[in-house]
Amino acid sequence: MAQRGRQRKHDQTSGDVSVQKEDSGHGLLIPGLPPRLPALSPPHLPTPHLGRLSQFLRDKKEKLENMLGYSDHNQQDEAESMPADVREDDENYYIIADVPGLRRQDVKVKVDRNNVLTIIGKRERDDKENEGGQHERRSGTFIRRFQLPDDVDPRDIHAKVNHGQLVITVRKGERTRQKKDIQIQDPIDEARSVVMPFIENNHIAMFTKTHCPYSQRAKEIMDREVGPTEYAFMDIDLRPDMEAIQMFLALLTGERTVPRIFINGKCIGGARELELLERSGQLPKMLPGSEKVPVE
Repeated sequence: MAQRGRQRKHDQTSGDVSVQKEDSGHGLLIPGLPPRLPALSPPHLPTPHLGRLSQFLRDKKEKLENMLGYSDHNQQDEAESMPADVREDDENYYIIADVPGLRRQDVKVKVDRNNVLTIIGKRERDDKENEGGQHERRSGTFIRRFQLPDDVDPRDIHAKVNHGQLVITVRKGERTRQKKDIQIQDPIDEARSVVMPFIENNHIAMFTKTHCPYSQRAKEIMDREVGPTEYAFMDIDLRPDMEAIQMFLALLTGERTVPRIFINGKCIGGARELELLERSGQLPKMLPGSEKVPVE
């Protein structure tokens, strides 16, 4: 028996699809269902009656399974019933699902309180399609679910049907969109930012350690020659960046040992060199207008 051609009325198959926010929902959990009904297919029926009776039994099976809590998405894998791609860029996620033959009003997009996005498509047969023949194109309800990130705002989700494709644009949440460039700090550069201002802002600047005998000796000489308020010292062993400071001092002066003593921006060496300046009487002449700057 020849199959009848279908007359399809002109209808709007493209346009925006509203996205609904649901206050209740089960997320990805599907309630338990009773055992599946056996396939209903009449064996060994005469060919002229096969198409019409097969469709009649298929429709009855769909209605009965719907009463038991079944829907088409439970009868086979969701991905097979509605294939979809997921893509992303810096600003958005994109869900592209195939919905051939579905009009804009046949598709619903919902987001529940668990941020599960559900696509529901429904294809129904009209009376002419149910008349005789063999019907392989599926009808009923098609469902896909996608778990969205927690920071996605349902108000920033937009959907559109165009040429048999449903395109859903999901704007990424602020937390996901933010890109933070983490700068890798160079400890030497950090030490430079500590050492150089200290040297430049003090006529006499000494880098010392609290329990170092040579550092103590240098402080005693300065107390005696210029007075305790006329020089500045930094006890680097009290700082967390001590190692980096010593490394930078080694680059700056060729030595990492303490004390490292700077007068008018120039390194004169350590305690031994300071003693030589004291003995020669040159030290006071090198210190006009020296001033101590507090070290935090």
